[in-house]
Amino acid sequence: MNQDFRIRVGFFRHHKTRKLERRLGLEGVVALLRLWEYAAEFRAKGDLAGMTAEDIELAAGWNEEAPFVTVLVEVRFLDEGPDGYALHDWQSHNPWVAESEDRSAAARLSRLHRENPEAAAKLKAEGRTGLTPDEYHSFKRSTAVERSLTNRSTPSPAPDPAPVPAPDPAQGKHQTSSASASKKCPSAYSPEFEEFWKIYPARNGVKARKADAWKTFWKVTSSGTVAPDALIAAIKALAPTYGDYPRDAATWLNHQGWTDEMGPTRIKRTAPNKAELLQQRNIAAMNEWLSSGGHQ
Repeated sequence: MNQDFRIRVGFFRHHKTRKLERRLGLEGVVALLRLWEYAAEFRAKGDLAGMTAEDIELAAGWNEEAPFVTVLVEVRFLDEGPDGYALHDWQSHNPWVAESEDRSAAARLSRLHRENPEAAAKLKAEGRTGLTPDEYHSFKRSTAVERSLTNRSTPSPAPDPAPVPAPDPAQGKHQTSSASASKKCPSAYSPEFEEFWKIYPARNGVKARKADAWKTFWKVTSSGTVAPDALIAAIKALAPTYGDYPRDAATWLNHQGWTDEMGPTRIKRTAPNKAELLQQRNIAAMNEWLSSGGHQ
């Protein structure tokens, strides 16, 4: 479930907001924000299909006599179509919110890969990129039943089994090293990682520790913790909020940065140059001279 949604700088100066305030007062603007909050929590894609005008007013906390929904449609904060109402350009203005259901679905498929690799692989081969909550719990229950039946069908050990010779220590060591080697991070970067690295923001113009980032990327994706596509989508949405000094990619992956909440886009601040400083001092001196009556 989303924890926040984005409002663009300049929202209160926008002509549509000013029209809304003129027709419904500040109460109308607050009600619009409440409707957006409701959508972020319950209608992430901005689709209000099935909701009547009264339903929308209740979701927005609108209790006045003025036709709230009619005005929203007129000023184009709300679209009305054959299938019902929808928030205007919601997915363009709030892509992180709109894609939250897709990210959750992809995460469920990744978790299923740990619990039932065969089923997850079959679904991916069919082109599936995610699971609904009901599908995930259905596969999870099926996996639990299969494990239970397997455990029950396992025959009891025969009484007085013949002694088994002790394994050769050298052979066991060889097998252990072979198993570890099969899980070793490959030296070649995957195409998904290269795309992730290309998008990841540089720290003051520099990207460092690419090899460490690749090892962590491979670790979290190969274990099924998170899908590569989900990492790429997350950094695309979050990168503008990190400013000039983001964490390096390896640290971001280790700390599960893909779960970060969206913050406001950071604006670069620069110190005033010499000309601006001189202008500021001249203005201050002029104000002081005028306040003294224009006398030396």
